[in-house]
Amino acid sequence: MDSLAGFFFFVQAGDRPLRVRQRESLREQPDTAVVLGEAPDGLPLVLSVRRPGSVAPAVLAALGRMHVDELPPAIGTALDGLEAAVRDEGQRIGIEESELGAIYRSAATVGSLLGDTLLARLIGAASPLILPDDRRQPSSSPDRVANTAVMAQVERPVTAMKELDRERYMVVPARSGPVFVAELTGDDDPVRSEVLQPLRLEDLRGVPSARFHTETAGVPGGGAMADDAAYAGAVRDAERVLWTVGRDNVGRIIAGLARELHSFHDEGRVHCDVKPANALITAAGATSIDPIGVRAGERSPGATPGWAAPEQILGRPVSPATDVYALGLMAASLIGAVLFGEERCFVIPTGGDGRRRLRLLASPDVFLDPTATALADPTRTAWCDLIRRACAFDPAVRPPTGAAFADELESLLDDQPLAGDLPIRGGPGNLRRSVDLLGALQPSWIVEDRR
Repeated sequence: MDSLAGFFFFVQAGDRPLRVRQRESLREQPDTAVVLGEAPDGLPLVLSVRRPGSVAPAVLAALGRMHVDELPPAIGTALDGLEAAVRDEGQRIGIEESELGAIYRSAATVGSLLGDTLLARLIGAASPLILPDDRRQPSSSPDRVANTAVMAQVERPVTAMKELDRERYMVVPARSGPVFVAELTGDDDPVRSEVLQPLRLEDLRGVPSARFHTETAGVPGGGAMADDAAYAGAVRDAERVLWTVGRDNVGRIIAGLARELHSFHDEGRVHCDVKPANALITAAGATSIDPIGVRAGERSPGATPGWAAPEQILGRPVSPATDVYALGLMAASLIGAVLFGEERCFVIPTGGDGRRRLRLLASPDVFLDPTATALADPTRTAWCDLIRRACAFDPAVRPPTGAAFADELESLLDDQPLAGDLPIRGGPGNLRRSVDLLGALQPSWIVEDRR
């Protein structure tokens, strides 16, 4: 437990319970809270909406008064009318009429509301290729960027770049029913049914090794994440909480993601943006999200530096082996392998007459410290061989598909399961001990959307 001390997150007590209301309150109250679904631990996931609803504090501050009762009658009367108008307008902010009826569209993106995915929290969101000295460089950003070498050749580059810049917002119907995600290019885009996708929430309870750890008055506790009743009871009393997952299970989650990607590959498509931030651990298993979605043999209009394969960065045709490259990097992050070797320097266009240098490993080799792992020498060698081939500069050297990579990874895990647990750095939003969930007090996760 001592080695995990820095990963615990606090359970917030709060002065009074946050009150959760029915969805209709999104149209009736400037400030409200509604249920989105379940958090990865099975507790309620609540969206707290904060919209402008009062100008009284600003008026009092401007006039140097402490209370509304101190205002002159004429100003007090005017303020009452203004307060009513502001409140009325505040409850309309973010509300739109759509084919689903009235909906609330979040001001913040889904990523900023829910935070990193579980896999990104487990193995890291940053690519193991990025050196510590380079992590502050713009070219090392973990965000998707336009591939200008390809943009120069497409028929409508501006349209293609807008497609890459789509942000994902939460769409909550102001009635009961599922919550959606809409990919929009700007605030003025209307929400249409064809741009909606169901919001998929992550779930740890189906992972066999997932456990919770608590600390209450210095006394440790814990149990299996699958035990909902024990977990909810522990959180009610705990001061700090931590989740962990066995390293071996994380390896099998990566293998499951590789198999799920094979459905893309069977259809002749390539995801082209595989990374921990684009993978969800759900009750049904690992699944990928937010693909660029390129036909095999074509060029990708975008890429994420550090995770994209060399052929994708250089504007060359992609194949299923392009996705395997990122899966190999995930395996390296999981097991603590270090990729090294000769770098090649490429000059690529950045738009207009601009250019920039890009460094790629030409013939990557893999180092896995024998003193830092409990693997037998033959198994350690086999891990290095799989990662070396999966991350080869030449796509022909890599396992050809996600399924082929999954077969090899699962074989390694079957030969010698990985030891140890990985901590998960927090959950979606803040964990509150007492939330008034339609009349019942219980622990819940709160994500806040301020406008």
